[in-house]
Amino acid sequence: MYRKLICSICVVVVLGLVGSASAFQVVDDFEGGNLNIWEITEGQAAVAIGPDPTNPSNNCLVFSPETITMRTPWGLLEGEAEMLSYRLMYDKQADGTVTLIFGVSDPDGTAWGNYYALARMNSYGDPANIPDMDVRDGGAYTDVVQADLEPLRWYDVLLDIDTTSKKYDLYIDGVLVFQGAAFRSGYSPANLEYIILKTTTWENNFANGTVYVDDIVLGEPPVTIPVLNAGFEDPVLAEDDWSWLDVPGWTWVGGEGPGIWHVTSADFDPVVAPEGQNVLYTENAVGDAGGVAQVLTDTFAANMDYTLTVEVGNSYYYFNAGYSVQLLAGGVVIAEDNDTLWPDYYKWATSTVEYTYDPADAALVGQPLEIRLLNLALDKDSPPAGEVVGVEFDNVTLSYVPEPAG
Repeated sequence: MYRKLICSICVVVVLGLVGSASAFQVVDDFEGGNLNIWEITEGQAAVAIGPDPTNPSNNCLVFSPETITMRTPWGLLEGEAEMLSYRLMYDKQADGTVTLIFGVSDPDGTAWGNYYALARMNSYGDPANIPDMDVRDGGAYTDVVQADLEPLRWYDVLLDIDTTSKKYDLYIDGVLVFQGAAFRSGYSPANLEYIILKTTTWENNFANGTVYVDDIVLGEPPVTIPVLNAGFEDPVLAEDDWSWLDVPGWTWVGGEGPGIWHVTSADFDPVVAPEGQNVLYTENAVGDAGGVAQVLTDTFAANMDYTLTVEVGNSYYYFNAGYSVQLLAGGVVIAEDNDTLWPDYYKWATSTVEYTYDPADAALVGQPLEIRLLNLALDKDSPPAGEVVGVEFDNVTLSYVPEPAG
């Protein structure tokens, strides 16, 4: 491995999530940089869109300590059922407290206490001020359904709402944690017309902390496809140690060879590793492209739209090599990101590869899916003669959603 000797000017590409026409609808992923769809009735100065501290290339909603109430129109008709999901994270000082209520209401039930379905993160009353999750079940909150939420870790929260039974289920990270919670206020014959977020400083519920929300989505969320060693945490390595030609779950596909590296703040800052402590590194001579591949157990399916995301890094060790992130079916590339990003030194950027089903690819249906992470070995960063060039990868995720009927 070779430490980079000089710096060069880098081009930074502005990133954003791209909603696809599929069986779910993005309410807000906060990549647009504004809150135009939201009505903020309390605490407007304490709400902002800002960088995700675990992945600064991603924007999210950021709450500072204050009593805040905000809502956006929804329109779930009585007699219908729908899934509503969001991502939740917090950070705080040792003496800090955090809270967030996420719920739905009818046109009139927007005052405090009048929501029909809601999930609550709250550290109030915990001796160590560590937040838990509970839900409103009729006239009272339930016991804790998820204890001791970790800071700076995203949780996927989903409410499965049924206006016929006037009940809802709560899932956290895909696990059912409470079933059959009753609407809070006794349901009147009206539509659930608002999605509501609320914080409160009552009884010191929110102080010396920050709450983050992202990716509010209606409908069935994407299905995650398992990827072996997706965060490259196997093998376990000492700080600043690395393996060579040993990437469990992945196959070497050309170049001088990949490995796994336990990076430090000398290599990336402020986000050292987007997921865990290790990352995949690749180093190649200029012109000798290569990287790693993984053939998945899942197969390519018709009428499914796929999204592959990978964190791409530009560490201090290497001159930038350029990269390609590829999604394949039956060995055929069906979608790729071919070096569209150039993160600044010490930084990460999110590569997003999206595939919308094309009937022309029908012959590939049933063939195994494959992911390739490639170092293109380009002479784009003006390395000295004979110097290797590199690129790092981390946090590989692949998901799919069915295309809309019709």
